[in-house]
Amino acid sequence: MDRENRFLSTGTVIGLFGGLGSLGFGLSESEMRIACPRLLCPRDVSALPPWALMIRRDRFLAAGGFDPTLSHLGYAEELCLRLHRQGLYNLCVPSVRFRLPALSYLGSDRAELDRLQDVFCPLLRTGDPYYNPNLSMASPLPRPALPPRPPLHLHTPDRWPPYFSAPPQKNY
Repeated sequence: MDRENRFLSTGTVIGLFGGLGSLGFGLSESEMRIACPRLLCPRDVSALPPWALMIRRDRFLAAGGFDPTLSHLGYAEELCLRLHRQGLYNLCVPSVRFRLPALSYLGSDRAELDRLQDVFCPLLRTGDPYYNPNLSMASPLPRPALPPRPPLHLHTPDRWPPYFSAPPQKNY
């Protein structure tokens, strides 16, 4: 939760808004209860943001810890994907609350952005296994995709989405 008691994350959806996103971002608890009460229930997710990640030390070390090539963006989410591939679950428990200062993801360089592309490409191609393919990837709340969602077009290194801070150089 931020200083105004609004949700920062209810678990990460890979592919939301063309990258990594969280459903219900910016909603208060009362707004969330009306708009999508399901997001307030514990559930499995593909990944969690770094401020909501708790893991036993032995599992963290067995998984190899955080990827040192990802220091600003995606390092917790990448770890969650590795843990999931090992058969572990990533559980989002919205009743657990964190209060955070303003967040900043500035400072990522081209190598880190390329590494993010490598990490998340497989799930961007196939879709987040915990997010219904009939739901829109352009809405902060679970809403039907009308018309049904086509496959995502992956970004090439010279065509990054706006949230990565590297402006696109070409349009395809």
